[in-house]
Order: sequence, then structure tokens, then C-alpha cells
Amino acid sequence: MDEKQSYSLASSLMSAISSEEVNGIVKGAENRYWFDQPENWKNYGGREKNWDTAGNQQSSGVGALVENVVNGMDAVLLRKAEEAGIKDNRAPNAPQSMQEAVCRFFKVPEGKLSNLTDSEKRKLAGNSVKVGVERARKGSLYPTYTIVDEGIGQRPADFPKTFVSLSEKNKEGIKFVQGKFNQGSTGVLRYCTKGDMQLGFYKLIISKRYDHEYWGWTLVRVREPRAQEAMPVVEYFAPVSGGVARFTSEEIRPFEKLSKFTIKSGSIVKIYEVDISRPFHNVDLGIYEALATSLIQPPLPIHTFDFGAEPVEGKGELRALGIAERISTGLLDILGHFSQTKEATINTDLTDDETPETINPFVTHIASIQEPELGSFDITAHCRQKLPNFLSKQPKRVFFTINGQAHASERASWLNQSCNLGPIMDHTIINVDCTNLTNSAIAQIFMTDRERMVDNRIARELKDLVRDALKESSELKQFADKINLLRARKHLEDKSQVKDLVQGMVKADPSFKELFGHGNELEVITERPGGEQTFEGKQFPTFLHPLNTKTVNNKLTFSVPQDGTRKLRCATDASNDYFSRGMSPGSKVMQFTSKSQCRCSVSLKDGIATFTFASGDSLKVGDVLEGVFGFDDVARPEPLVFELQIEIGPPEPRQPPNSPSPKPGVKTTNSDDLKIPNITWIGRDEYDLYDFTDESTLTILQSSDGLEILVNRDHRVLQVMRKKEKSEANILYKENIFRYGIAIISLSIYKKLVTMDDERATENARTSADAMSAYFVPLVSFLSNLKL
Repeated sequence: MDEKQSYSLASSLMSAISSEEVNGIVKGAENRYWFDQPENWKNYGGREKNWDTAGNQQSSGVGALVENVVNGMDAVLLRKAEEAGIKDNRAPNAPQSMQEAVCRFFKVPEGKLSNLTDSEKRKLAGNSVKVGVERARKGSLYPTYTIVDEGIGQRPADFPKTFVSLSEKNKEGIKFVQGKFNQGSTGVLRYCTKGDMQLGFYKLIISKRYDHEYWGWTLVRVREPRAQEAMPVVEYFAPVSGGVARFTSEEIRPFEKLSKFTIKSGSIVKIYEVDISRPFHNVDLGIYEALATSLIQPPLPIHTFDFGAEPVEGKGELRALGIAERISTGLLDILGHFSQTKEATINTDLTDDETPETINPFVTHIASIQEPELGSFDITAHCRQKLPNFLSKQPKRVFFTINGQAHASERASWLNQSCNLGPIMDHTIINVDCTNLTNSAIAQIFMTDRERMVDNRIARELKDLVRDALKESSELKQFADKINLLRARKHLEDKSQVKDLVQGMVKADPSFKELFGHGNELEVITERPGGEQTFEGKQFPTFLHPLNTKTVNNKLTFSVPQDGTRKLRCATDASNDYFSRGMSPGSKVMQFTSKSQCRCSVSLKDGIATFTFASGDSLKVGDVLEGVFGFDDVARPEPLVFELQIEIGPPEPRQPPNSPSPKPGVKTTNSDDLKIPNITWIGRDEYDLYDFTDESTLTILQSSDGLEILVNRDHRVLQVMRKKEKSEANILYKENIFRYGIAIISLSIYKKLVTMDDERATENARTSADAMSAYFVPLVSFLSNLKL
């Protein structure tokens, strides 16, 4: 194949936007000679058996697509490092994180996009990855994506060791790039060409190293197994002896509709008609929202172009041509833009600029945790009265991220069932930044698809630590109080009717007692009287004084029970957002100088820094640990720290099971009292809070106070019933059957699912209630009149 033929073929494939077009090129009379020769196709990764690796990647098209975008960002940073004279990307003088690389190479303050203005982000996006979206036909569920970067690029001869390799160590040990496993970009193959292997699963790669003469290109395909083969085989087109096809060209135009945009080097990856799933196929917002759900806090902005938008005058030159462009800077940045209001640390009382109907958005640092086996990680909560629509309609709420990319997640139901944060599960996004976990911990915890955790001891320990930190967070509890108060202001009802109903049911049939259990009656939500003065700390703290320590041999000493936990409280003037703010946040110092270590975390609240130390059973009574603890930030020449020795004391006596100590100030009630759930009406004006529609029946929330069941007063079934019924008494009677009957049956379903460790107990109980809603009232009415 000469250069002219090579360039012509590459250009044709780059122009194609459907699987039919690609197959037309590959099987056409002019080209089939090249593509029909078996010797022109090489096994991907040099393996005869490769689908077990290449095909065993991401479980969603979105995650697979994002891997190709992340590779483009890696390429940009690698080129910048080489141009900066860094000869060994693994050496100490190389950036030690993606944030450091972005700070050094692009002059982004602290390497955080949140520190840039919108115009600065747009300018930076010109040096980052571009993603174009095209569709073979209007309304297609299968967009074609072209991913372009002007990064380091590859020589044609290097393709087998880079683009079409598997498990090579190209990026291993380089701390300022994301890619580590050298297999993620193959994950998208099974979603290409409408997810139909018979159409080829095609993917086009074109690349030129920035200091080299030739462009190289290849077409990747997946073919079905032949005789004696158990699985499909991934192959790439290599018609030239020693490598892939090549050609020379001064520049390439990746997007036909952007005639002014060309690249002189870098890489182009085109993936045809991807089965991206709903709703991410949508024009304009589809790609923007798809990137946001995986790239929580990317190191560089991504410039997206959707070429299928309706032309609109007055919105810029591109939109007038039917091109919708956006700058994508990650989920957390979207949340910041969505709020369009200042971040505010929340108090139980409404702030001056809040009303009974509004709650200011805020970001709060939950905890920084350091554990000897895991390393360190940070937990941050982003809280909003209303999440953006696309977020509220997808179940993920807790993201475990490394370098800003999600590697695993937990659903809203996990916040509800495991963390007792049901009231805020649809108002909060949690970021667990795992970038500083040890390499060993990362390898053991996260699957290579960057979507799931392994179910093993160390992963469970990480999740348990996150769960406990969220459950203990006073900020999140106060936010839940405020959400509940917001609803209670709208529907403050007398709960005596529910109490009488439940007690009557138990009296009529004792089996109901098992459903409602024993314990304290829940209180009706009311506003707390009084309120505390808002704490206003300093941007950069000036003091940090340990409070509950003792001095032994002139050393500050703190005692922690064996296999137990204790909290060291320190007075400080650090502001509550010291760790979580976007500009110049502080960092924790938790450095053990002794050989033995224990788990440590720190949180800030109203002038108190709480360092929590937890000793494992590997430490013995009498062991002494030493370390340095405190804060650091850009404003001080040296960290604000104190030296501490930790003595491991005798273990604390364990409480007998099933005999919890009463909380201070809480009246102990008779054991025969029932745990009565709040069964509360909500209306159409609150649909946004709970992702309801007229077809939604109820939801079940779990908090530290117990269970609450919210029933839809404006359900379609009730609307129809109110139009048909003429008697107000009958309307009230049927409303109560609907409200209490479905709520109680759904409660029994929910509790059964919880005992089965069903992580989707809330969602499945909601689905069951929706299924019953149309028939429940007429069935009860019919059975009540049935004579036996």
C-alpha cells in the first residue's frame, strides 16, 4: 500500500459516521483486496486469545467512552513533560500528581480547574481533548464519537507497543497520568457499531508523534470465532511490513464541519455508532452529561461539539450552523455552576439569605482519613436543595475517585440504608478522593474497569470508614434536619392519627408488632428553638491547641484503648471550609514517626479540629506511637503542627448486645412502645426533591431518627378517583386506604429486602408500590364487602 492509497483510505474512514459506511469502505471493490488478506490483520496485543481481556472491561458504554478521553488527556500531559525537558517521567523531578502537572505545565493555580474563570477554562480547553459527536440519522440511539488530542502522539512503528497493545507497562509508575492498566481503551469495542459484533465493532486510530514525519493509522475490529476458537478475536489492520499503514500530511482536519480546526500531530480515535444508552445519546447535553458521570474532577477541560443540534441564530457562529459546543469540566464544577450561588456552611437555623422555601448550596469537608494499610483519602460532600435533573435521574451518589475519575460508586440507596441519610440522598453528591491510597490498596480495591470495587476485606474496610464518617457528620445531619424542616413547613401534620392506626392494627393482630418492632416513638419534625451564632474562622489558621491531652515526660500524650477509638479535640481558628474550598485549601498533616501506626482522621467544625485515632487489634496494651499532626497551606512557611505520642491503653468493656445505652437527655420508654414510621403526604410541588412523577407512589427514607414513608398525594390514581367520587367522605376514606395501606405493605417489603442485604431495597420497594397503586384501593374496597 503506497502513501496515496493509505491517505485516501484513512480519510474515507475518518469521514464515515455509520457502521454501514465503514463496511462499505472495507468491503468495497476498490479496497477489499487490502482488507480481505488475512495476513494484513494482526492480533491485538500480539495474542491469539485476547477477547478475555479486551472484552472484559466496562459494563457501560459511557465508562468505556471516557477511557478513550482520559487517554487523550494523558497524551497531552506526556507531551508537555517531554517539552519541559523531563527525560524520565518516573523520576522525582517529574510531577508527582496530575494536579501538579497541570499546575506546572499550564499555570493553573493549584492544578484545579475550579480556580479558573469560564474564559480561562475555555482557553485551556484549546490545549486539551476535543470530542465530536455525529449521527447517521436524526434521533439515532447510536452516536459516533471522534476524540482528538494534540498530545505526544505515536510513530507508526510504535503502534504495536502502544495503541494496540495489552498489559504493556507504558504508563506504569508515572504518577501524573491516569492510565495504568494498558487495556481500558479496548473496553469500548463491544459497544461500537450498535453493539453488534456482526457489524464489526470497528474503531479507527490515527496518530503522529509531534517530532516525527509520518502519520500512522489502523482500523481495529472484532471478528467472530472461527473453527477451533472458543471466543471472538480482536484484530488490527497492518498492511505494511513491520507496522501499520502510514502517510505524510502537513495537517489533518478531524471534523468535517469545523473547517478551521486542524492538527499537525497528536491522535484521532473514532468509534462508530456507540451503544451509549439512554439518555446520553441526546443531542447537545448527552455527551456533556455522560462525561460528568465518570469524570468527577478532571485535570483538564474537555471541548465537546455535537454536530446534530438544531441551528439557532443569536447563540454564536457554531450554533447557527447546528453545532452545540460545551466546555466540560467535571461533575463537581457542574454542581458549582448549577447553584449560581455562594457556598455556605449550613446551620440548623436558616441563614440571612435563605427563606423557608430555599436552602443555599454548600460544600463541606467530611473527613480526611489515614489508615496504615490503605493510605489516606478525603471525603467531601456537595449538597444542594435540588440536584441537576440528569443527576437526580441516575442512582449514583457516592463516587470513589482517583485523579478526578470515578473508579467505583455507591447508589442513593446506600446513603439511605447504610448511612441513615435518607432525607438527603437525593440532595447530595459525595466525593471520596482515593488518589493518595497506596498502590497496593488501589490494586486490591478497584477493578481495572474503573467501575467497581472488589468485594474483599480491604475494600469493605474502606467503605466502612466512609460510611462511619458520613453517619457521624454533624453537617450532614444538620442538612437532613433542614431538608426535613423544609418539608415539615409545608406539611406539618398531627401524627396521632398514624399512632392510633398502628396501635389499633397491633391490637387486632399481634403479628403487626413484628413489622413495627419495639422502641421509641418518633417525634414530629419541628424547628429547633434558638440557634447558635455562626462561627466565622480564618482563611489561614493561626493556632491549633490540643485540648484533651496530658503531658508525660515533657511530651504531649494521648491515650487510645486497644482495638478502640478516641477523639482528640483541638481549638483552632480555621474556617469550616479550610479543607474543602476551591481556592488554596488547607491540607492535613498526619505523619507517624514511629514504626507502629494507627488509623487517623481529621474534621473541622466551628473552631474545633477533631483528630480521631483508631487502634487495631494488632497493637498491644503499652505500645507507644509517635507522630506529627496538624495543618499546612500555601500561606505559611512551615506547617502548623504539634508532636504527639499515643499510648495504647486497656480495651474498653464491650456493651452487651441488644442493650444500648440511652442517649443523654432522651427519655427511656417502655419496651412495648412501637416504632411508628412517619407516613407523610407530599404533593406535586415537592416532586423535584424526590424524583417523583404523577406515576410515583412513595419512597422510604431512613435516617438516624428512624423510617419515614412519603406518599404521593397527587398520584394519577388519586386524581382519577377524586374526579369520579362525589362524596367528600368517600374521597377521604379512599385517600387513607391508599396512603396507609400501600405505605404499610411497602414497609414490610422494604424490611424484608433489608434483611436480605438488598442494596436496592428502597428502589425495589418503590417499584412494588408503583405496581400496586392502580389496583390497591378497588381491591381493598371489594374485599371489605366480600361475604364468606
